[in-house]
Amino acid sequence: MITFMAWLLFVSIMVVYYAALSWLPTLLRDAGATFTVAFLGSAIMSAIGIFGCALSAVLADITGRKWLLGVSASLGSVALVGIGYTIDMPGTALIAIGIFGFVIQVAIPVLYAYIAEIYPTEVRASGFAWASSMSRIATGLAPIVFSAWAFPTLGLVNTFLILMGAVFVAVAVMAKFGPETRGWSSTPSSRMSRPPRPRRAPARSTDPLPRRAPQVRGAAALPGAAP
Repeated sequence: MITFMAWLLFVSIMVVYYAALSWLPTLLRDAGATFTVAFLGSAIMSAIGIFGCALSAVLADITGRKWLLGVSASLGSVALVGIGYTIDMPGTALIAIGIFGFVIQVAIPVLYAYIAEIYPTEVRASGFAWASSMSRIATGLAPIVFSAWAFPTLGLVNTFLILMGAVFVAVAVMAKFGPETRGWSSTPSSRMSRPPRPRRAPARSTDPLPRRAPQVRGAAALPGAAP
């Protein structure tokens, strides 16, 4: 269940992020915005995300990774839906884009930290790599699905609502099964291994009579003895 949760979080959050990053200029241009305004949206999202990353670094050890990730990812998906509703009003859409860029960049750094920390040392690299790989596959297929089916069939808002629902499901699974990793040690693997056995004390001798030291024969062994 931990691996399923990690994959679900990575895929849903990263698809939401790259859906906005990849499609914002095109969506704004289709809504009638100028070329400058269209690319300004991506610039705003990336620039304000710097402050989101900084806030994430501060809050991760205060609130804990689990709940910070859940709240920020949920708010980010809601902001994406807000972009869909306001895309025909470029000025308002830019505000929604700024909010989205800030909140989603609070979620992404803590996502990376949280997924790495839920695995013990022995499988941490492979566990994180598999979760990240699943998100790369999903974000690679998402533009094809969006352009060929989702946007023409469902519309922009409904597509973003589905992405929001996926994030909510991932957060609910994390709330149910995910541990809070704040304060966990990064080195031991005792969470998935047996505790070490206590060491045995050295065995004592069972000989009841003490052994006498061997005597050295010869005059040199007895100083002062008569020859």
